[in-house]
Amino acid sequence: MVVGGFIVLTAMLLAVVPTCVEIGCDIPWPSLPNIPKIPDLRDALNRALSVGANWTQGFLGEVKVALGILALSPFLFFRYHVYFLTPLGARFLDICAYYNPTAPNQDAIFCVEVKTGNATRDKTQRAKDAWISGLFGFPIYEWNV
Repeated sequence: MVVGGFIVLTAMLLAVVPTCVEIGCDIPWPSLPNIPKIPDLRDALNRALSVGANWTQGFLGEVKVALGILALSPFLFFRYHVYFLTPLGARFLDICAYYNPTAPNQDAIFCVEVKTGNATRDKTQRAKDAWISGLFGFPIYEWNV
């Protein structure tokens, strides 16, 4: 029930923040010490909402790509955020397709890195992808949504 309580608390804060910011008041929680002032709280909420919006945009992009691939080949099995260990560190590829649902990660047919908005793969991601693709022999595509 913590999640539900968090949602209710967030909704209450969002209802209070715009009106309090306009008049410069504090959230009225006198019994709780060290509650941040409204501008600090507003910045924290904006950051949290921004991260949430980016996550949601990325998730919806992954779903869109997975549905597109599934429409082309309904006999494939998919895994999401598939882990590979490289010499440069861990790499989680967004979507990997398999013929067999129990195949090990390295037996992928192909993998897709989904990018939404203005996101791009950085040099480290590209280097990890090249290493994975070279070692295991499957392509890794970037799909911009």
